[in-house]
Amino acid sequence: MKKTNKITAALDGKQLRMVTASSEIGNDLTRVEGTAYSGGFFSQWWSSIPCVTDLAGLEIAAQIPLMYNHYNDPEYRLGELTVTKTETALQVAGGIDPDSERGKAIIDAGKKCDWQLSHGAEIIEIVRVGEKEVRTVNGRELTGPFNLISKAVLREVSVVAIGADADTSLRVAAGFNIISKGENMHKKTETPAASPAAPVADDASVKAAADAAIAQERARVSAVRAALSEFPHMVDKAIEAGWSEEHAKDVAESAKKALAGLPGSTGNIIVRNKPAATKEVIEAALCLRAGIDENTIEKDLGAEALETAYPLRGMSLKEALLAACQLRNIPTGVTMDREVIRAGMADTDLPGIMSNVANKAMLKEFTAYESIAQKICADGDLADYKESQRIRLSDIGNLEEVALGGTVKESGVKDEVAVNQAKRYAKLFWLDEMIVVNDDLQAFLKLPKLFGARAIRLIDQVFHKRLMQNPEFNGTALFHADRKNLLTGTDYAFGIEGLKAARKLFLNQKDTDGEPIAVTPKYLLVPTTLESEAQELVLSALQITGEAKTKGATNIVSKWGMEVVTSPYLENEKYEGNSSTGYYLFADPAMTDTFEIGYLKGRKTPTVEMGAFDMTHFGIAYRTRFDFGIREQDYRGIVKVTGVA
Repeated sequence: MKKTNKITAALDGKQLRMVTASSEIGNDLTRVEGTAYSGGFFSQWWSSIPCVTDLAGLEIAAQIPLMYNHYNDPEYRLGELTVTKTETALQVAGGIDPDSERGKAIIDAGKKCDWQLSHGAEIIEIVRVGEKEVRTVNGRELTGPFNLISKAVLREVSVVAIGADADTSLRVAAGFNIISKGENMHKKTETPAASPAAPVADDASVKAAADAAIAQERARVSAVRAALSEFPHMVDKAIEAGWSEEHAKDVAESAKKALAGLPGSTGNIIVRNKPAATKEVIEAALCLRAGIDENTIEKDLGAEALETAYPLRGMSLKEALLAACQLRNIPTGVTMDREVIRAGMADTDLPGIMSNVANKAMLKEFTAYESIAQKICADGDLADYKESQRIRLSDIGNLEEVALGGTVKESGVKDEVAVNQAKRYAKLFWLDEMIVVNDDLQAFLKLPKLFGARAIRLIDQVFHKRLMQNPEFNGTALFHADRKNLLTGTDYAFGIEGLKAARKLFLNQKDTDGEPIAVTPKYLLVPTTLESEAQELVLSALQITGEAKTKGATNIVSKWGMEVVTSPYLENEKYEGNSSTGYYLFADPAMTDTFEIGYLKGRKTPTVEMGAFDMTHFGIAYRTRFDFGIREQDYRGIVKVTGVA
């Protein structure tokens, strides 16, 4: 059996009631056995620190009934159990009476989804264990702070829809069981035998009855929420349990009295109400499960949402859907049928939550990749998709002397014009019903993660395609001998002498007014074939030539402060102009614009956009989009060396 620990809480009169779910028991519900408590830490809504139940102080009542979902009602009694207490765990064995109507319904439901066990106990005595204090409890050495439940009485064990294992991840027990008292789960409608006296309900009557039942359920849910407004942590459980407005008011009143009697900071318990699961908490829990950095979650959703979501970090897609349904007061049943899934995907906050989670997962992949283009290109802001002219440093001319009483001259833009234009790139993916039924969050997040990696690579692909094509720029090729930024021939093959010639050409470049651009090369862009030799030249302090004549041994290239940027695109056969011998010198983009990556409205990352629920595709469409353009801005500040004739 798989051990689990899931803690929820309610108040019964003036006594705190602890509920701990455990032990996945599967479909064979006529025989129930498992571990009801594994002896470790768990959380309670009223405690700011973990709790532990001391099994040595846990009394077992004379009779332990097997109940359904902790409902305190004889109608929900399913059978009896035998409880065995060891030093380290609480074991139970027994079964469900298959002859009872409710037992049959639960066994029938168990054929479709696994049930789990849960136990309920009354707390008699509790002690606070201080910071770094060590206590041996249930065969373990546990270090404080924690609340030690030193005395309690086991009252019942229940069959529940979902439990959780605190040793791995704590999962929210979302509403699998919203049923009103007196209703039978999986109640089947029998067709009466033909009889003159047997009335047959028409479709209109059935629909009217269903509409009335829905309206009544919504009214009950609203009334329960209002009655428990001061105890938001109890709302979901109360709605699931089918509480009436009167019962909710009675419990709220008892809770106030009980809390008033609890000791404050000078006593043994610190009481702190935790907020209910909001859409921010659901999103935070799914982000934690998806591996999103906690700092990112806190920045986007807030520290409170992150703290509340942390115990729920194992939340599944099904649980998220049910929690989203609860936020919109959409009734759900014992099992998740198609109508519940459709309602959750069409009428709740879940689609938006999933869009935000997918966006964060995509950005995680996008930022993990170091882009070549983003390193050596300048950033720009594009207002729309139209071609936009850019003003460059070289266009405006120098500052000019102004004599006493003289007039300041206006700057005039030169004839050379640089432009950029945003292009739209996008791809579609789906949150299909099957993904929810299969409870496969990773299957949904796989595509946006891949799109994130593709988006950052797309920037490099567009840049290299443009660079290696040597496009026309103001009537002449970007790299041209007349522009003093191109060296061809084997005399300039990669090496110390070739680099010396390339740097000289770079430093002698002139601005539009004939003055030196006064910029040194920052980046040495090379194909992978030249990477090792490039690193050796840039990083080695000395050079070994093997020549007999007297010559300085200093490697002058290492003094230039260049950084090697290796690009596998330069010699990739898919790209026009590919070469394993060619290399480039680039200026620092902060000093001069050579190429610009223009982002639409300054958005430098791709985004995930959500569509509506689509009946023809059984799900919700999402698309990843990225709007940017890459264009050359000036032929100065870059030099190309072909390395061949």
